[in-house]
Amino acid sequence: MRSPAATLFLAATAIALVVLSGIAITENGLDRFFTGKPLPEGARLYDFTPKQVRHIRISHAGATMRFERIGGVWQAIAPWRDRMDPRLAGLLIAFTLQTTVQDAIPMDKVDTRLVGLKTGNITVRLADGANQELAHYVLGRRTAWFVETDEKSAPLPTVFLRPLENGRRDYIYACSGDPHPIFRDGLQRLRDHRPLYFNPKTLTSIRIRGPEGELKLARKSPANPWRIVKPLELPTEKDAVRRLVEGLYQLTAIKVSDPDETTPPTAEGDASAPIEIGIESLGSKKETTLRIAPRPEPDAQTAPATVGDRKAVFELPLRPGGAGKAVAVFSLPLTVNDLRDKKLTHLNIASLHSMLISPAARESILVTRMPRSPWKFMRGSKAEDANEQSVFNLLKAMTENDVAGFVTDTATDFKPYGLDKPFLILRFLSFDNQGLEIRFARSPKGDILANRLGSPTVVKIDDSLLGLIATRPYQWKSTRLWNLSRVDVVGIQRQSAGAKPLDLAYSFLEESWRATRDGKDVTADLNENRANFLLDSLEGLHVARWLGPDNSEAATALLAPALTLRVLQRNINDLGDSTGLLQRTILLSPISKSPENQFFYGMVEGNPNFFILDRKAHDSLAVDLFDQ
Repeated sequence: MRSPAATLFLAATAIALVVLSGIAITENGLDRFFTGKPLPEGARLYDFTPKQVRHIRISHAGATMRFERIGGVWQAIAPWRDRMDPRLAGLLIAFTLQTTVQDAIPMDKVDTRLVGLKTGNITVRLADGANQELAHYVLGRRTAWFVETDEKSAPLPTVFLRPLENGRRDYIYACSGDPHPIFRDGLQRLRDHRPLYFNPKTLTSIRIRGPEGELKLARKSPANPWRIVKPLELPTEKDAVRRLVEGLYQLTAIKVSDPDETTPPTAEGDASAPIEIGIESLGSKKETTLRIAPRPEPDAQTAPATVGDRKAVFELPLRPGGAGKAVAVFSLPLTVNDLRDKKLTHLNIASLHSMLISPAARESILVTRMPRSPWKFMRGSKAEDANEQSVFNLLKAMTENDVAGFVTDTATDFKPYGLDKPFLILRFLSFDNQGLEIRFARSPKGDILANRLGSPTVVKIDDSLLGLIATRPYQWKSTRLWNLSRVDVVGIQRQSAGAKPLDLAYSFLEESWRATRDGKDVTADLNENRANFLLDSLEGLHVARWLGPDNSEAATALLAPALTLRVLQRNINDLGDSTGLLQRTILLSPISKSPENQFFYGMVEGNPNFFILDRKAHDSLAVDLFDQ
């Protein structure tokens, strides 16, 4: 019969084996408790999830820092109480979970000084919510080895690492990755150097107080656009608000100190602390306030700042370039004019029905269209195809170009701005009869100013914006030179300067050509394919740009044209009947005498407006028509 003592021993042994078996499954095997074989190459040292980590303890050079994740935010508990940089906490946890064994060396085979494992090195301990240990190790120096990952990624460095759990201390491992940059500047970098920590997507209010006064941006929800609500109700420029939000999120101090280590900014409302930025997020009625006190020195590169919810003083970079690539306070858009929408208008182009361009002392230009139809340029009661480039330029000027500045938002009397006598008025009308009128004037100082009728805002306009607006009728003519149909063409005469004219007779029905030069029939030498190409070019000829009738350079150049083309065609009345023959003549001359000249002046006899033709179009009219 078995003795009671033997029975108790066997029971205790069985319980211990069950416990150790469970530990072997959940804690990476019995090697954690009993010295045995090292982990193989490629094995992970630790196995847990990032969410399990609730406590971090880091020791270095006699100092120990403790951190705890409270309400989803990593906070320092000792030796100071402040926010931990969540990015560095994430990197440290990621390294611990992802590092893999590359080699293992028994402790008794290693000089710990050579691998950087002397007393005072960096020791890391991660624990869960019950403060149960998840990982505990000491970091050594980087090794000389690199780990190849894949062809696209750079090789990973490796570090010496010694686990400190019971039963795992007898081996030093060379492990992939290197967390040492996390601990640069000793352990100070672990303190979050960003004064503001928020979710940009849930931000609903930004208040800025500076030398120019106070402004406030707000939105009802993350789905709504930002608007300036103080001092005026104004739309915002999307990119400017994005730069502000991203800049506030990325704003990083060069140094963070405890209040008793430095002189903090003065209290709220003091003139020596002129910049104050407050933010609120969705669901929170409490504002987080950043106060910045620029130093009086005009060339100061940094300024101290405080945040209401943190007991720390932040040394923030003031000017771009003063602290590396860090976001600088003065590089942020912090004024109304920095953040407001700078577009002249927000026309809904798809809904536009007509545009009236009214220059002072000249005839107005009406450009109109029917739904889903091209724009037409009205010449009296006759509609012609409008110049597409002029349409594009005008709409771009109105909807895409920024104004050069804001003069006032409170104008009631526009005479001091010259806007009582505008030199240009633009009127836009939509299909649902919604109208918009913009007035342009020259101020007494010589600036070009603009105002939307009904608005107290006066803006300054850059000269280049006005250059996009076509104000003369000829600028709205279609780039197509004429309406010419080959069906009606009966002949072409072409003459180059100093050469005999070439006469071409054409029959559309017979699709035939006859060529005569200096009274001689040269049809046998004519290349009809090239003659057809010439006719195609004449039929679809487009100018590069129209010029006005008063262009003296074009008039002088065309007194002795380099190329003349006369097209003889049947004249067809409105009933479709032929009423005789009509001759239409084109004159062309190069703008420059240089062999590299790319443009030509041109005119159609009877049309007062000159035009410019590019080299490709010119060469299609000057094509060699004869086989050599």
